[in-house]
Amino acid sequence: RYTLETELCFVLVHYHQYRDIVESTVLDYSPVKDLVFADLNLGTDDHELFSAVYARTSGSLPLPAHAVFLELGHEHLLERIAARGRPFERDFDGEYLERLGHAYTARHAELGARVDRVCVGHSDSPDDVANAVMDVLQLKPA
Repeated sequence: RYTLETELCFVLVHYHQYRDIVESTVLDYSPVKDLVFADLNLGTDDHELFSAVYARTSGSLPLPAHAVFLELGHEHLLERIAARGRPFERDFDGEYLERLGHAYTARHAELGARVDRVCVGHSDSPDDVANAVMDVLQLKPA
């Protein structure tokens, strides 16, 4: 019902957070993420308005130097969502998750100046994933 308002709220909040970064920072966010969700959730007229606001805000900022996309299978994602046990995620739509994956794939190259994928296996621990990301970023554990 309020998808346009929701997407506009997110793009404005993210813009204000992102534009104030002055030093090297690790984020779980790329400005293009807002476009991914707009592509998925907005109709043509609303998407045109959103795109105009995006272009004047987050679209005017530089992309992250390096983005790492964590790739998990849909079934694995649904299991993780169920395991969290959040009431508002109880009836999460697997088809929506699949469409979200396609929307990310369509904008994958735009997520950062350099974009790498890290495949996350079902049995990978958080440490395994962190180590894989550090390898991609060519960082050594502290």
